[in-house]
Amino acid sequence: MVNRADSCRRAEACPLVSKPVGPIDRLSSRSPGERALQTRERILDMTAALVREVPFKDLTPALVTQRSGLTPPAFYRYFAGLNDALAACGETMRADVDELADAVAAGRWQGPAAVGAASDVIDAFVAFWSRHRPLYRVIDLLADEGDKRFVSLRQHMFEALTARLVTVTAPVDDRDPVIVAGIVVATLVHVTAREPGFVKSGITRSELRRHLAVHVASAVTGSFATSRAAKSRRT
Repeated sequence: MVNRADSCRRAEACPLVSKPVGPIDRLSSRSPGERALQTRERILDMTAALVREVPFKDLTPALVTQRSGLTPPAFYRYFAGLNDALAACGETMRADVDELADAVAAGRWQGPAAVGAASDVIDAFVAFWSRHRPLYRVIDLLADEGDKRFVSLRQHMFEALTARLVTVTAPVDDRDPVIVAGIVVATLVHVTAREPGFVKSGITRSELRRHLAVHVASAVTGSFATSRAAKSRRT
């Protein structure tokens, strides 16, 4: 039997839940004024918007400042280059993972209700990707190119969700809740991110999400779940 308290302590050392090293804050040497913070936020908002709008190869600091109504030197007051701004956007995206963790915490993960809890988490993931899919693709690309900031971001992006799942995963037999939670997160990330591809192959969104909810609930509870709860909940 796996001890839950020991699992939570071990989770702190797990690559999926340990604290990442974020990008260097170029303003950390002194406290910036409110106007400077607003300008920095304006640059980040426009960077994130342009990631969704233009091909990555066309995204430049000059375009960001032009669309923000700023001069090019303004960008470099806050960021050494485009990748610095993208890394800061990535940290903002990582903060939104707390909403996914909150969905886990709000669910009932015992018995038939676990399928409904899993469905709520899946819905939260779908909303997360609707906001962040293009940016995550850029982070993925830059991580594959070897930039350590983006490798760290990708590795630790879903740490809060993983840690929360550890606390609700049933320690059945010799299962390790940390490992189970990591597998569940990886499944949720990749299946929900690739939902459009499933739809193109002829699988409906409702059927995909129903099967995924059953899979997640079964993993978390340690027993086979059915989709009856999810069906009755959505009718």
